[in-house]
Amino acid sequence: MSCACAQAGWSECASARWHFNVANFSIRNVDDTVAALLRKRAAEHGVSMEEEVRRILRTAVTAPIDLATLASGLFGAEHGVELEIPGHVDHEPLDFE
Repeated sequence: MSCACAQAGWSECASARWHFNVANFSIRNVDDTVAALLRKRAAEHGVSMEEEVRRILRTAVTAPIDLATLASGLFGAEHGVELEIPGHVDHEPLDFE
């Protein structure tokens, strides 16, 4: 296992039952307006600001989305717009030689 304990040269993990591979971040110079909006958003979700930031980061880096899914989410039937998404038509690759 590659952990801070091993990197420090210890032969055994000092607190194996509490051992987790996690990163810690400090974010400086956050605009007061952004911080206030984050505080409000966290309160609306019933979580701490720290947990809200974790959720935002997790969603941002783990949720690949294609254009059709994005369009449906923004303009789909639940938003009063019916979309007909055309199928993909295969094409011959371009030859640049």
